[in-house]
Amino acid sequence: MNFTNKTIQNDEQYKEVVNKRRNKMLLIAFMGVLTLLLLWLLPSMIGFQISDFASGIYTGVGFGLISSGSIKAIQLKKIVQSSEKLKKKRIEEHDERILEISLRAYKVAGISLLVVAYFIGFIGMLFNGVFAWIMVLLVGVFLGVYTLAFVTYKNKM
Repeated sequence: MNFTNKTIQNDEQYKEVVNKRRNKMLLIAFMGVLTLLLLWLLPSMIGFQISDFASGIYTGVGFGLISSGSIKAIQLKKIVQSSEKLKKKRIEEHDERILEISLRAYKVAGISLLVVAYFIGFIGMLFNGVFAWIMVLLVGVFLGVYTLAFVTYKNKM
């Protein structure tokens, strides 16, 4: 996936991009640590007991962020250390076919998420009005952000 907004011309430029990605992965791992710390410290600080179910969810999310962020950071470090892997990954990532496949996959995923949220919102209204309004609000936020991004990028390009 190419999340850069510039064309990468050589391995040194790509190395910078990979290092930035590695830092983002370390930030994700740190967010996992922060999630676990808040889960364990917050109940004693505010005197509010978290249910076992919610505690399990937060624990899973925290450890998931830590493990995925750490593993990806290690993978990116190995890519940066090997010039052969770096060149191969740069060519792979900036292949026009891969970029088109990625763009289409994001479109399908976004539309699917939008449709599912829409139906959950309207079906959920039969059972829980607050939940339904949250889902409808998510659909509205998605459409608003999409429209804003489309107009912004249209004017820039």
